[in-house]
Amino acid sequence: MTVKDILKKSATLSGREDVVEYLSSNTVATEETNYAVNAMLRLLNMVISELCASFVPMVTIEEIDATDTIKYENLKKTAIEIVRVFDQSGNEIPFKVYYDHAKTQSICTKVEYKFHPQTYAINDEIDYSEKDISETLLAIGLSAEFALSEGDFDRACSLHERYVEGVRAILRPKNTKIKARSWA
Repeated sequence: MTVKDILKKSATLSGREDVVEYLSSNTVATEETNYAVNAMLRLLNMVISELCASFVPMVTIEEIDATDTIKYENLKKTAIEIVRVFDQSGNEIPFKVYYDHAKTQSICTKVEYKFHPQTYAINDEIDYSEKDISETLLAIGLSAEFALSEGDFDRACSLHERYVEGVRAILRPKNTKIKARSWA
């Protein structure tokens, strides 16, 4: 999913047809449209950062050179937390975390870690997949923040409630089963 697609959905939810038209056809933007697009872009980065830090972390698995030390500075993304480390056979191995690296007892080739997202530009791909969080939910969260920034508090509260419910739905445990009970 791209930033531009999320901005278009949010602009539609916000009734900003000028923004939708600008993002769809790359026409010349008025000062007001340009201001709205830039505000939405800043707010989307804020929504994604908050979501990532508090509710739905961004996680990646990265192949690394075979070593027993994983230096955070050598990872492609800004690591927040190492989740798992794997050896050459794909088996999970124990590791110890230090301030600038993680250390294992044996050689590792893959590392799974949570990371902080970059600051996104209009044409960037978001690091969340549709499976992690939907484009529509991100657009609703953005629309809530945009309505708040424009002073439309009632609309902002309404959209924020929808957004929070969507995030809660993501966080609910999947496939929970209730044990069958016997009456005997």
